[in-house]
Amino acid sequence: MNNMYRNGPAKLHDFGKGDFEDFKVTDLKSVHLKNIKKMFPRQYISYEKLSDYVFKLLEEDNDMLIGDIIYIATSYTTRPYYGFGIVYFDEDKNKKSISFDEGQPYIKYKHQIRKLWENNVTYNNIKTYAKQMPSFPYWNEWKETWVDKGLFYLI
Repeated sequence: MNNMYRNGPAKLHDFGKGDFEDFKVTDLKSVHLKNIKKMFPRQYISYEKLSDYVFKLLEEDNDMLIGDIIYIATSYTTRPYYGFGIVYFDEDKNKKSISFDEGQPYIKYKHQIRKLWENNVTYNNIKTYAKQMPSFPYWNEWKETWVDKGLFYLI
């Protein structure tokens, strides 16, 4: 299970732009656009279907590790930060999952948080994240909730 944890800076996996606009499937990177269209052929891609796609991808993608940041476009267009979540291992279901807490980091298993701390996982790579999601307007607030008051205050 140790190989399921991120080491060093957390990676951001983004599925949507994170601005005040409604989600458009064309906002996805081309690889995800192709895959989601295969998964839901000839259907409107709703927020729920986008979320289903990301959770299915989480099961298959070995690069989406515990401690990584996931952004899934949200229907809360006035609160795009609600789309941020963190990958953790759901011990009840015995699989990786994503915790969404109104855009703030939360993992209920303290030993997983300790392991991320030991692995020097950080969330302050904001310049890189901002390049991935340039239209997201709340990087200063994100820094406050994910870096200044972040996950490691829970242990």
